[in-house]
Amino acid sequence: MSLNSSVHSAPGALMRVDHFPGGDDVHRHMITDQLTAMLRQELSYTSTLSPQQHALGSPTSLPRDEWRRKIYDAHHFDGIDECHHHRYDHDAARRRHKRKIKLLSFVELSRGQFSPKDLTGMERKMLEVLSWKVNPPTPMSLVTYLLRLFPSAIPIAPCRGPLMTRSYHSQQHQHYDLVLHVLHELSRYLTELSICLTEVSTAYPPSAIAYASILISLDMITTEALPVRIRHDFFSAVARASSIALDRGGANHSSGLLLVPHDSGITYLKRRIRNSFLPEMLLDNCGSGTTEHFPGQQQHPITIARDAGLLDMNALYDQDDATPVSSPNRRKNNFAFVHDPTMNGNDTMDGTSKSKLQAGSPVCVSKNISKSSCSLIENHRGSKRRNNGASSMP
Repeated sequence: MSLNSSVHSAPGALMRVDHFPGGDDVHRHMITDQLTAMLRQELSYTSTLSPQQHALGSPTSLPRDEWRRKIYDAHHFDGIDECHHHRYDHDAARRRHKRKIKLLSFVELSRGQFSPKDLTGMERKMLEVLSWKVNPPTPMSLVTYLLRLFPSAIPIAPCRGPLMTRSYHSQQHQHYDLVLHVLHELSRYLTELSICLTEVSTAYPPSAIAYASILISLDMITTEALPVRIRHDFFSAVARASSIALDRGGANHSSGLLLVPHDSGITYLKRRIRNSFLPEMLLDNCGSGTTEHFPGQQQHPITIARDAGLLDMNALYDQDDATPVSSPNRRKNNFAFVHDPTMNGNDTMDGTSKSKLQAGSPVCVSKNISKSSCSLIENHRGSKRRNNGASSMP
């Protein structure tokens, strides 16, 4: 079964889901089957549910520690070997200009002694003997397939006149495609940053990391841009696919997570990734130093969402508030986003204020930060502290 992504790779392209004959029912059925296959494959890989189970020297961590030592030794001696100046250029050129060798090329080299079936059979036997697993599902690929469970189109109420209806529907569909594109870029960006959290990326399955990143990105998008009903449909579709994969996993059931927003493991991942990287995303976006955008240049995900007016500013600044946007307890967005014309390279903070915002950041940020953006953050955090202090008084 082909697992090719339907996301356009062009920097400015919108993420669009495939449209299959028969509508969303057929589309979701095919995507669910593909996603279930990926989740079942994920269950065959060793994973645990809690970072605490990976204490150094514990019985469960010994195979992983041994594997890390082997990787270090191989990298260490390879680095020493590269110090020979008379071999460096040759090896560098050989490693830079790699090309894939076709299976039939090996068959021709064997002069008919081995067939393609013999070679593939021996390769499979070697992988089984060495207990090597290749081509595992990655968080980045799972982000794409999870997001494809969103409806390919949203129902739109008709307006007056056939021409107005056609134009209105076209605008709404384009807006929905833009929302999915922004959601995809935000989720992929957070998933990529999560690699920096070693205790997370090594202790949790890729599907959990991808799903937590999607939940954080959903909280950053306003409910006007993506209604709560659409989100709940997505949650149900993901939970259904995850449940099917776990049921078919058999003995590997305990090594997977049910992909639901209220799961304790998903909640931990969401809080961990959110508190670690949301400041980065804000600083990277506000610190670009210029509003000029060159053709073909990849824009920051926050910039794309900001320019489209899709950001929920409360979700972006309230790092301690882990309440999902679909919850009725989450307060209404009090920020009316207006593009700030003062955001330019001449309006930057001093080094002291900048270092305060960067404190505790696992990712180095060396860009300029707009005074107006940082004052908005500080004012919002100050009002939040005052409100918390007032609510704690007798």
